[in-house]
Amino acid sequence: MFKTKIISYPVGHIKDHLWSRIKANDPAAFEQFYQRSFQQLSNYCFKLVHDEEIVKDVLQDIYTALYLRRGELPDDLNVMGYLTNAIKFKAAHIIRHQLVKNVYSEHLASSSLQASENTEKLVEFNELNNRLGKSLADLPEKCRTAFILNKLEQYPYKEVSQKMGISVKTVEKHISRALKQLRAELSDARSIFPFW
Repeated sequence: MFKTKIISYPVGHIKDHLWSRIKANDPAAFEQFYQRSFQQLSNYCFKLVHDEEIVKDVLQDIYTALYLRRGELPDDLNVMGYLTNAIKFKAAHIIRHQLVKNVYSEHLASSSLQASENTEKLVEFNELNNRLGKSLADLPEKCRTAFILNKLEQYPYKEVSQKMGISVKTVEKHISRALKQLRAELSDARSIFPFW
């Protein structure tokens, strides 16, 4: 597990002082930001995914994306908030993938399929997993976020509304819309997914 290290630099300091230098293509500023934020973000990510190798991959992805997109991002960006959200979305993607894999594994374990049927089912599973990923990606951002928080991360509507800064009624509408679209696109998979 990652060691917890207290970081003495307030987020405002990182945002105000280093972000403007990072946006001005200062590699030393990016290195300082990386050194100051890595442990905190590592610990946060580990709490979500519980796997050090996945944490390394996720952090590499988010830091690389931040560096590559630095010119596109706003000057007043809350960098730590931005990276924390990026970790949440990457972790949700990993959790979704693991959920589908676990549900399917349980489904396979409970049935007495022959080896040739297992291969066929595995191909079906991979196709279904790809379709689910594409269908989720095709959802409007707020629908996708509400769906992932509620159905995959198991947050109740009230907590989803607080996290997203919208009303519970709006969360219900987003999830209803997401389910309607996913059901239509994945109608042949109702027995596999528990949230139908």
